[in-house]
Parts: sequence; structure tokens; C-alpha cells
Amino acid sequence: MSLSQSPLDSLPNELLDQIISYLSSSPPSLDKVHRPPCMRLTTSRTRDLKNFSRASFRLLELVRPQLFAHACFNIKDVADFLSFISSLNLGRYVISIVAKGMDSADNREDPFWWRQVLNCLDPLRITVIAPPPFLAAMLDTQIMDGHSWAFEVPFQILQLQRKSRIWVPPLAMTKQSASLLEARAWSSFDFNESSSLRAYNHYEYFLFQVPSIFDKWGTVASTRPSPERLPLSRSFKSLTSVRYTAVFPFYNHVKLVLDAVELMTNLRSFSIQLAPSSNDKTTELEQRGSMDPSDPWMEITTGYSLVAHAVRKMGNMASLVEFHTSDLDFDALRLELSPILRDELDDREWAHDGHCTWIKVSSDDSSLRDDSVTTRENYESLLGCPPIFIIEGCHKQEQVEQTRYRGKRFLDFRIQGSANMPLTSHTELAGPAPPVLAHTLLSHGQLAAANPKAEPNQPHTETRNWNLSDDVGKGFQDSPDAVFRSRTVIGFSKLRDIQKEESDDDEYIGQLPRHLLTTHLHQSHSTNTQTKTYIIHPINFTAFAPKRLLASLLNTSHQPTLSRDEAISCLDSVEIFPVYDFQAVAGAIDMISDSIDTTTPSQISPILIIIAGLDTLAEGIIRASNAVRGAAMLTSVLRTLTQLTRAHASNLSVMLVNTSGLGTMTSQTTAPRRYPGSLTQIAQGDGIYSAFRGETSLFPSLLMRMLDQGVDMHLLLSSVGQVPVVEVIKDRVGGHVGRWCVWEGSR
Repeated sequence: MSLSQSPLDSLPNELLDQIISYLSSSPPSLDKVHRPPCMRLTTSRTRDLKNFSRASFRLLELVRPQLFAHACFNIKDVADFLSFISSLNLGRYVISIVAKGMDSADNREDPFWWRQVLNCLDPLRITVIAPPPFLAAMLDTQIMDGHSWAFEVPFQILQLQRKSRIWVPPLAMTKQSASLLEARAWSSFDFNESSSLRAYNHYEYFLFQVPSIFDKWGTVASTRPSPERLPLSRSFKSLTSVRYTAVFPFYNHVKLVLDAVELMTNLRSFSIQLAPSSNDKTTELEQRGSMDPSDPWMEITTGYSLVAHAVRKMGNMASLVEFHTSDLDFDALRLELSPILRDELDDREWAHDGHCTWIKVSSDDSSLRDDSVTTRENYESLLGCPPIFIIEGCHKQEQVEQTRYRGKRFLDFRIQGSANMPLTSHTELAGPAPPVLAHTLLSHGQLAAANPKAEPNQPHTETRNWNLSDDVGKGFQDSPDAVFRSRTVIGFSKLRDIQKEESDDDEYIGQLPRHLLTTHLHQSHSTNTQTKTYIIHPINFTAFAPKRLLASLLNTSHQPTLSRDEAISCLDSVEIFPVYDFQAVAGAIDMISDSIDTTTPSQISPILIIIAGLDTLAEGIIRASNAVRGAAMLTSVLRTLTQLTRAHASNLSVMLVNTSGLGTMTSQTTAPRRYPGSLTQIAQGDGIYSAFRGETSLFPSLLMRMLDQGVDMHLLLSSVGQVPVVEVIKDRVGGHVGRWCVWEGSR
């Protein structure tokens, strides 16, 4: 029978169209975009639609719009692909495209290929699989790929999607766009970063930078001043949904991802996956290298503590209403991650569906909420200039990048100052006056001043947002919002001071940790709570000598005061380990770890571990041996301490008292330099600075940077003029960076 006589040709178009709809299926790339990236992304086991089109010429004409609705091509062949689409007039039927890049030194491909494509097509979804540097070039970003050899990531996947073809920018605008992200108003951003597992075979794996656009974006978001963050935030303004997929990323890299996501001020849905899926064979690589198999899982657990905090923050500060993690499908991870997520995503604010999704619960004043998000761009268009916080009497100008306000009260920027500032002879030097906003000086300033009441979710509304005195006075608290809390490694450091280099400076750095310890012991005695404290310190370090601990406990600043017998009874729970070298520190930590791990659940009580001089002892190893050995031993100790705090999250804290000091040799009597950025955006990683000495590099050596990597919270003691101050220079989980207070020392 000839094709012209096929019975199918006698069917009306309506029936044939119904048959075609049954044979059509979603493109395979949708299911594979979150699996390990490979070039088989578009491979399908079924070819029903294509086989049906071969039955006759008439069927081919009917099937062709469906057959090419989802197209794929190699980027090097983009011209041939567009010529084929144009010759058959198929452009209007193309809904999605998958572009495959094989960019290499021998075969350079054009990162702006998408300009040609968007000139001819207007797809709703673009999926690109290509090497990391090529994806970065497409998005007008240059990544640091010097550590690519450690990760061995050949491909990553980027998928951009929008809901409808509401508006097509003119060709001239498309050609001017430097980034694919800006070429259309994309609403959905999916990124598959591939696996970081191979990097775990190196001792100092956490020092490597993942070859990823998020590494660059997160660094800009967390360390650069507001004018540099603003263009990046603008390129994200249309995004309402983000999904991030990776396999065993380092938790410090997860922090960079979250920093970048927080710039997406209109985001309503955030999904994340950090563990391999059930059918992923990636974990088999653990048996083929020198890595510690527990390290990748520890990184995931720590990463989710950052994720949970960021989700809660974005829910309160921005428009996020949905959070999804597919890692809860992993039975082994569910038991580990559920408590972490449950602690941060309170049932009163987030409703859990019992599976993998949390939905933001509408507040009682939801009628006052506006679906739109007021960002810096909105204010800039209203005022004709960027809004600036001017803090009178202080060294800061803080540019606000993004804040969500409610209803018609968006002009109320006013920050409430404290009426009860601590009165000392140095108050003028140490205490900033309440800030005044530049826009309140304009014509509508009276409108803002008419309603000075601060929003409950506004981050700069209370004195506590900068004044650390209350937290220092209360010590350790059972609250996720407290500065001193369980499940954290807290570092205490001082600035190197050339005038104090030859003096006995143990008391200077030891006073604050000792105050926190004695406050903790005093509170345990008052509540009749059993507690246990372990102190490891060099043999010549005297800040935690029993006599000084007893004197601190008997200090009348603690109310009610303790008798001498009661104070000695409190010290019975303190176990001290004087050590001579770093090996003795490691041995003491192992003993403490074994003791804690053998504790039965009924004996669980608050545990505090204090280690002094770890930095000085590590320097001794480097001088006696080499930097590699010192780094390896320090990394092992820091990893053990982090594992302890995560495994006993509800009742264990660690304090590291660094005795060498941060930065290079300077004199603290010199006038402090001004920090040119935002107080609440003091940089992280290599960009951590003191708010009072912004131009001083605090971590000039690898040893100092490694020590900082091992702490969750870092406090710096220094002097402003003759006034001693303590400030938070790093907070990995909370939002306490930039908070400070005068530290009087004698408490």
C-alpha cells in the first residue's frame, strides 16, 4: 500500500491532533537537569513521535510543530541550527532549547551564541550544559578556575525559564546585553553545579574554590560594597524561583550560594539539593581516594544549618514563601537534617507538608503586605539618588541594598537609637548617634517622620542590632538568635600590637572568655543544672588558672553572689588540661571526645570546651617542621571540634582563645582608620575586617585563615583610642556581624 493510501490520511485533522498529543511527552532534559551533568541530557528511549511523522508527508507536516517544540544543538553548530529552523519556518513553534558546549583550548566557542538564537527564536526555556568557565562567560562573569584540577568538573548545567512571552526586547537591546541573564525577564533559575567529592581527597579541601558562578556571585554579595552588588542584584530582579543542585559542596561554599540568593529580592520559591540522589553512583568514589568518608556528610549537615537560617531570614526580610529540599528523601539524611530545619523553621511561621516542602504561614497583618518588593532600585527611581544611611558621630556611611517594607509605610527608614547608652568617659568615642537618612531631608521627609514606629522585621530597628553589651552580660543562652549559643565554635582574637608584644598579654585576651565561663557556671548553679567544662591551655597561660577562676566567680557583679564554698563547688565541674605542645592538645581533645561520646542520654548536660593558644602551638609545628604538616594537624583538630559541636548540637559549645593576635604588627594607639563599607556587610572569608580598622588585613597568613575557617563566630578585641572594644567580625550562621560594645574588662 502506498503512503498516499494510508488509512491515517483519511482521518480528520482533529483526530490526528489527538493522536499526536498522546504520543508527545515532556523533553528528557527536564528529568535529567538535576542529575550528574553529562551530554546524554537530551537522550530519550522513545521515538514514537518521530516514527509517527515518517508515516506520510501529511503527518510530517502535522507533527513537525510538536517535534521541534523542544530542540537541541551543539553551540559550535548554532549557525547551521538556525538556518535549518528558518528554512522550515519553525521558529514560532520552538518552546525550549538545549545548547551543548564543549569549549576547550583547541576548540573555542562563542559565549555570546545566545544573541543569534534570541534574534531568531523566543523560547520559554533555555538549558545549557557546558564547562564552568564557559557558563560564567555567558553570564558576564569570570570565575576562579585555578582549583579546577581538584574538582574535575567537566560540565555544569544552567536552566533559565519564564512563564510566558509577555514582552520581547528589541534586537538592539538583546545585542547590548552582556549576560544571558539580562536578555529576557527570566522567572526561574536552575543550576546544577555537579560534584565536589573528588576535592575531599586533599587535606586542605575546604581552602579550594569551587569553579562556579556562585563562588564569584557570593563573593561579590558578601565582600563588596553596595555599589558593586547593585548591578548583580538588578540582574536578579525578575527571578521568583531558584533551584540549586550540587553533590557534597563545602559548607563555606554553600554560604556563598546563600549570599548570592539573598540578592534575589523578588524570590518566592527556593529549592536545594546537596546530597546525591538515590540512583547516583557518586558515593562509590569515596572508596577510591584518601578522604575521610564522614567529611562530605558533615559538610552537608553544617551547610543545612546555614540554609535553614537563610530561609528564615529571607522569609522575614523578603518575599520567600516556599522552601523545598529533596535531600529529605534520603533516609539517612532525614534523621540528621529534620531537627536542624525544624529548629529554624518554626511551625508558627513555616508549615511543613511532612515531606520535603515548607510553606510560609501568612501573618495576621497579611492585608498590609504588598506582593511587590521595595528594593534599592525603587527608591533610587523615587528619590533620584541612592538612599544612604548617614550615622552622625561615627565613621560609617551605610548604603542599603535591599529591604522589604509593608504597604504604604515604605518611606519609614528611621532607625531607633537607644536612650540608655552606657555612660563612661569615653561614650563620645565609642557610641554612635542614632542614624539619620538622607532622604528624610527631602520634601517628603515629614511624611516618614510622622510614623517613626519601627517594623518588627526590620533589621536595624533596635539598639541590640549594634550593642553587644547585653549578650556579653548574659553569656551563653539557649536561643538560636543569641550571640553565645550551643552548636557553635566561637573564636576570640586580639589585634597584634607592637607595644604589647613583649608584655604578658594573657589577661587581655583571656578576660572575656573567662567572664563567659564564670557567668555560665553561675547560671548553672542558680538553676541547679549540672554542667561540664574542659579547659586546654599552654602550661604558661595563666588566664584560666584556678585562682583567677575562683576570683571571677566571687566577683560581686554576679547576682546573687556565691560563697567561697559554693564557688569551689562550681569549679568541681571544671577539668583543666595544661599542655606543652600541639600533640598534647590533640590528645586532650581525643580524650574529651571519647568521654562525651560515652555519655548516656540521661547524663546529658551543658558542655563547654575552651582551648587557648591553639594558634601559637600550631606556629610551633610550622617552625619545627613545615607549613604543610602544621596545616594538616590544625585541620584535623578543627574538624574534630566542628564534628563535636554538630553531633552534640543541643548542649555543646567550643571557645578558641587565640593568643598570637590577628593582622600585622601595628600600634593600637594610632587613630583608627575608617571602614569604607557597610557595618552589617563587613566581609567574610579573606575580606573580614574590623569595623574600626577597615584597612587592616586581619588574616595575612594561611595559618590565620585556616583558624578562621574553623570557627562559626569570631570576636575581635581591640582598642579605639584608649577605649577597649569587642566586636563580631564573623558570624557564619546568624546576622550579628558588625555588633560591638565597650569591654570594660573587670566584671
